[in-house]
Amino acid sequence: MPAIPESIKTSLAQRLGEHARANRPQLAQVYVRSRAQFAYVESSTLANGCR
Repeated sequence: MPAIPESIKTSLAQRLGEHARANRPQLAQVYVRSRAQFAYVESSTLANGCR
């Protein structure tokens, strides 16, 4: 399977970050990583400092 293009990775991270800021203000950061044809999304840091 082909890997995800860099342009798609960047776009996905930006769109998810915007969505999280608008709909989940308690999240401080959204992390996106990819391996092969899969993208993994994680947010373990909350704005109040808790995990």
